Amino acid sequence: MLMAETDALSEKVELLTDEYAKQILAGCYQEPMSAQHISWKYNIPIAATYRRLNELEEASLIEEVDQEGEGNNE
Repeated sequence: MLMAETDALSEKVELLTDEYAKQILAGCYQEPMSAQHISWKYNIPIAATYRRLNELEEASLIEEVDQEGEGNNE
């Protein structure tokens, strides 16, 4: 395994052990939610919610969707 792949895998594992990230993944698996709704529903500070959403998206564990539920291709 290349060093970059090892680092990326380590980052994903670390992210998956984060309590906020786990709550966000579980909630978004059931239905798409806005950052504000996630923050409210799981009592996660809004800044932490946005930070985890960005980290999860960068790790290709979630993707942003528009209001119709289609993937955001922008």
